[in-house]
Amino acid sequence: MRGRRLLITVAALLLQVGPALAASAQAGCAPSKRAELPVRVRDGFAFVPASIGGTPVTLLLDTGAQGMLLTPDIVETLRLPVDPRTGTRLLGTGGVRTAPNAMLRDLRVGGLLMADSSAPVAALPGVPRTEPPLAGLLGSQFLATYDLDLDVPHGRMALYDPLGCAAPPFPLPYSVLPLNVSPEGDVFVTVQVNGLDLLALVDTGSRASIITEQAAERLGLGGAGSANLARGVDGSTLPIRHVRAATLQVGTEVTANAPLSVSPLLLGRGDMLLGLDYLGRRRVWMSYRSGRVVIQ
Repeated sequence: MRGRRLLITVAALLLQVGPALAASAQAGCAPSKRAELPVRVRDGFAFVPASIGGTPVTLLLDTGAQGMLLTPDIVETLRLPVDPRTGTRLLGTGGVRTAPNAMLRDLRVGGLLMADSSAPVAALPGVPRTEPPLAGLLGSQFLATYDLDLDVPHGRMALYDPLGCAAPPFPLPYSVLPLNVSPEGDVFVTVQVNGLDLLALVDTGSRASIITEQAAERLGLGGAGSANLARGVDGSTLPIRHVRAATLQVGTEVTANAPLSVSPLLLGRGDMLLGLDYLGRRRVWMSYRSGRVVIQ
């Protein structure tokens, strides 16, 4: 069995884009829209419609995932063939586990066809039931092919040809941050919590913005524990406590008395998850190819 790894769940040059720069960028670069589709939020998760082999399904929009993931139910229902050659090591919020793979064929999102691939199969017990049924995660394996215009407040997402435009097709004001894309497809930005730089995974698959215990210790963010547990989309549960940061700065936007959660996450080189509680209240443009994220 050939092993693969999938992550489920940059000193930033912050630019406040002025009208002259935006006009210049738009004049020299006209993004070409390939698809637009609705985004629906339920229980703090963002979902998009798709189809597999012509059958309507629902996918969890997860920019924090390196690739695709299929649920056992959808593999059984659609009779997707098992891939006996490949298994995948899944790194979730609670640790590493190995999952079998199945062949994913004829996946269409917004009418766009994804190349056939081998995808890991694992249950997502932390995610609510959907209609059409939940088929799995939509991660960077598909999203990185395009420039992503995510507008959760208005319930929509658009995909553009990745032309590397300096400015997205929406109005000022907004901030442009460098997007650090790892070879595996993880997407990070640098944010500041109480003035300290933290490397944050841009993660629409996380309902909350959560910092690691190590980062909280560096920041001196103590506080009593909570009876609540953080449940990852992989089903693992972790203790969690809630704190307030004096400031959270993302780009040029500063949030005072910002609510954050602290949990012993396993994020590799990241310090925190920038979750849907933040990203879902703003319009976000992500360009994997040009290495930019724009937050309105």
